[in-house]
Amino acid sequence: MMNDARTSDLERWLRTTGQTIDTEFDAPRALTERLRFVAQLLADIGSPVVGPALALRTASGLAIAVPIDGELVVGRETPAKLVLDDRRLSKQHFRIRLADNGPILEDLKSRNGTYVNGVKTRQCLLRDGNIIEAGSHVFVFLDRMMSL
Repeated sequence: MMNDARTSDLERWLRTTGQTIDTEFDAPRALTERLRFVAQLLADIGSPVVGPALALRTASGLAIAVPIDGELVVGRETPAKLVLDDRRLSKQHFRIRLADNGPILEDLKSRNGTYVNGVKTRQCLLRDGNIIEAGSHVFVFLDRMMSL
């Protein structure tokens, strides 16, 4: 599978399963495919994931869950705690902070934006199972123990 820097993990996964979706015109099908993507990611992790954590597939295809201990900054360079080799990510792209009122995602003025469940956002309260898209990566926020 060719790693096209302009497409996300979700788009590449859809292509490998022989599917395409125009989310503007087929929202129910798009949601179904996002849920299948999440289910496959969790199944590939294999062991139960205890949240709060951020699940993702690495560039090498490995499915992992990264624990969130207070705060997690995602980007392409340190001082981000989760550093990913992705030109579409900003140096420090987004942060997830565990606050008293719940986990909060903040876009850190990234160039390409951060999307939660398909909606571009600057800041929002996360819920268990939210899908976060940034750069070419698709992440799943996990707040409790999850396994398939």
